[in-house]
Amino acid sequence: MKKSLFLITCISANVLLADNVFTLGEISVVDKKNEYLDIKKIESKDLESNSKKDIASVLDEVSGLSIINRGGRGEKAIGIRGFATGKTGVFLDGIPIYVPFDGQFDYSRILTTNLSSIDVAKGFSSTLYGPNTGAGVINLISKKPEKEFEGSFSSQVNLDNDADYASTINTLSLGSKKKNYYLQLDATIKDRDHWNLSNDYNPTVTQDSGERNNSDSQSKSISLKVGLTPDDSSEYVFGYSYLDSEKSQAIITDSTKNTEKFWEWPQWDKQTMYFIANKLYDSGDIKFRLYRDDYNNITEMYEDSTFTGTPSFTDYDEHTIGSSLEYTNFSWIEDNIIKMSLNFKQDSHKGYEEKVGKKSTTKSNDEYKDNIYSIAIEDTIFVSDEFKIVTGASYDKMKPSDAVTSGNVISTDSQSAFNPQIGLFYDFFENQTTRLTYSKKTNFPTMKERFSDKRGKAITNPYLEPEEVTHYELGHTITKNNFIIDSSIFYSKVKDPIVSVSVGSKDQEQNTGNERYKGFESNIKYEKNRIKTGFNYTYLDINKDSEETVIEIPENEFMFYIDYKVSENTSIGANYIIKHGVILQNNTTEAYEKQSNITIANIDLNYDYSKNTKLGFGIDNLFDENYEYDLGYPEPGREYYFKLKYTF
Repeated sequence: MKKSLFLITCISANVLLADNVFTLGEISVVDKKNEYLDIKKIESKDLESNSKKDIASVLDEVSGLSIINRGGRGEKAIGIRGFATGKTGVFLDGIPIYVPFDGQFDYSRILTTNLSSIDVAKGFSSTLYGPNTGAGVINLISKKPEKEFEGSFSSQVNLDNDADYASTINTLSLGSKKKNYYLQLDATIKDRDHWNLSNDYNPTVTQDSGERNNSDSQSKSISLKVGLTPDDSSEYVFGYSYLDSEKSQAIITDSTKNTEKFWEWPQWDKQTMYFIANKLYDSGDIKFRLYRDDYNNITEMYEDSTFTGTPSFTDYDEHTIGSSLEYTNFSWIEDNIIKMSLNFKQDSHKGYEEKVGKKSTTKSNDEYKDNIYSIAIEDTIFVSDEFKIVTGASYDKMKPSDAVTSGNVISTDSQSAFNPQIGLFYDFFENQTTRLTYSKKTNFPTMKERFSDKRGKAITNPYLEPEEVTHYELGHTITKNNFIIDSSIFYSKVKDPIVSVSVGSKDQEQNTGNERYKGFESNIKYEKNRIKTGFNYTYLDINKDSEETVIEIPENEFMFYIDYKVSENTSIGANYIIKHGVILQNNTTEAYEKQSNITIANIDLNYDYSKNTKLGFGIDNLFDENYEYDLGYPEPGREYYFKLKYTF
């Protein structure tokens, strides 16, 4: 009984007393020390130090994660251990926010300023998340106030490599924590006028040197949280966030390397509302979520680089509504934490398209709905102080409603999957832990994969089957003498992956072959007195039956970083990233082009002017590297920034 009480105390402290992290938004596996067994947490201090302020830049510095820039769509995505970007579940406070239509997410739209932390799970993750987490999970955790009244204002100005104005980011954060309630408000305005190309860039017919054509974007975001805490065992939270964004698309610099697109997005808006209730009992706790997530997107497609005339356009109205019920028990079986959950969500997509031709305009409407159910159980077994076992399983089911596409009604069958997993965690020596995990995950086919004809270039396939992903990982962590060393080897296999196959003159999504992902990760951190330093390394070997060459993913990725406190109020930091073995495909000739090593250096200087005021200066892409993640779409050159933060 004493051990059960100890477990209750640990979990209660984790839920109710954790700093400014909104712990009710977490879905994770923890041990008796409140240490996470399934996730790596990016903390607020690391989010704050990132100059770009978008989550894509932060996640790209995590071992095993790689940024993938879709230049033709003006967006950034993140791949986990080489998997396609749409195979990752993206959540805000445990609520799914990835786009229902295609499972994708533009990580460059979401800023770090409204977040307290980011949880990353690679492969092995809590079964309570439900389906469509084949590669892993990224859960964005919002803020929660710590004091009776607190707030901050920050402003950052970026200059291009000619020292001309490029962009600004302004943020305001206000919070209040009282005995029986708390309030949190965060607002951000980001306005980018342009960014400059590297001075090593060679001008083309469509793009001169200097300022990148059509590189402007604007976004305004606000989030509000109201929490009620009538007693020490209860918490009821209403959350709301809204993102109002628009962006242009930089024009391809060389039309022999990729398809020319003259697109703009006058609307890229996202809205999330939720209610979360949590009640602690003597033997456990109950958590309930109710939510709605909306995504509204308008894409205008022009005929040429003048962006004039009447464009063709698509208007997408998408939303997800859902709820979940989680129950955690500490007393059924001694030294066990048992969790169970019921999840339901409905994904909805309504699409309207107008194709403007020289002689006529064609119109089409599409409407799809998927009902997704999940039942999950998870048991953390404390065999001894040194040995822990995490077992779990979920049963997931997708039941599509009748799909309406171009006036045709299509009926499809339900799909289901059983996903078990197990993890063994053993402390062989003091401050050393070895882990061995196995997990099976399922990705149901997206609406786009089943129903999209890709503007007449593809044949639809409403009867696609789910992808089955199996993960194996062996890892070891050492914490000793100011060092933390974490290494792992992993192997993942995808059965019946969904791939694009040529059928005559068109393509079609089909389940075919297998895919294998294997690799190695190592992270070394050292922190003592005034210095904090470390490096991350990732090696990936990917083999797909459907592809001879894997594109966009580095074979080797290395990052070194250091932060040195020069004096009591001054610090200097730097990081250096090397990406080797990146291969990109020329979409015009279908030829493959191996890129030179991508090397990016960044440096920053921070000064505490007073207790409440901090100043900063930094340089991104210090050596003005000219590089690409997508052929014909070069990345920004050197950029300087100045920042100020006032806390009250």
